[in-house]
Amino acid sequence: MNSPNTMNAFTKVHDGIAPNIFTNAGICALSPFEESEMLTPDDNRFQWRKALWDTGATQSCISDRLARDLALELVGFVEIGSAVGIHSVPIYYANLALPNRLVFHEIELVQFTYTGDDCDLIIGMDIMTQGDLALTNFEGRTVFSFRIPSRHVVDFEAEETH
Repeated sequence: MNSPNTMNAFTKVHDGIAPNIFTNAGICALSPFEESEMLTPDDNRFQWRKALWDTGATQSCISDRLARDLALELVGFVEIGSAVGIHSVPIYYANLALPNRLVFHEIELVQFTYTGDDCDLIIGMDIMTQGDLALTNFEGRTVFSFRIPSRHVVDFEAEETH
């Protein structure tokens, strides 16, 4: 990840109320020949794909389709709980880049089954809890904003009492 003193932020504005939050995210396989910390989001090894931001996902995830396309090395299995029960699913390590140009090196990704909606990545709470996330719907437009590192508490209740 980048220096803790560097602010990395991005905002996505929707014309209406968005039922889901999607952004692009870059993904690339680990290279045994290079230090992954040297990667930047501009590196041509990153493939930029549609990513769903999901506060219900404890961990970030990759589709079986994308893991196969990138020839990611299976590192093991983990048991996950979902609305339909407990499942054992594959885990991989890869480098992940966000729209704010922040690269997460050697992040663990849990596999999910691709459903044909072109969403190959899920950004989970493992990423979101490293910064600040805001979602507003003022005047019928959804605005999603994310930054790392966290700068201060955002407290809507306290804002209303002042």
